Amino acid sequence: MNTNGARASTTPSEQEPSPPEALRRLLQQIEELRAYSTHFVSAKVDGLMLSARQLLVWAVLAAAVWASIDELHQYYFTLARMGTPKDVVLDTTGAVAGAVMGACYLSRRARRSTA
Repeated sequence: MNTNGARASTTPSEQEPSPPEALRRLLQQIEELRAYSTHFVSAKVDGLMLSARQLLVWAVLAAAVWASIDELHQYYFTLARMGTPKDVVLDTTGAVAGAVMGACYLSRRARRSTA
């Protein structure tokens, strides 16, 4: 070990996994994360019993956060693309438009089913 506690090299019994094995492990971890996050979100929604309006607001907020993260990724980590605040605004506006259209569709559908 070096001075900060990290291993300087791997021993023969602790070889790096092969690329297919590393990919399999990564995909397994991603699947576990998806399963845990799905369970967490469904438990929170079941526990809170959110209204349709609250769900739409949370969906728009999630889209805005996702757009921000995506644009930060583009700004810092990709050479071919450029992340800008304008794109975050456009993505969030699209999420709002989608939420409004979804709310209109659901309200019309609910009125038709009760009529």
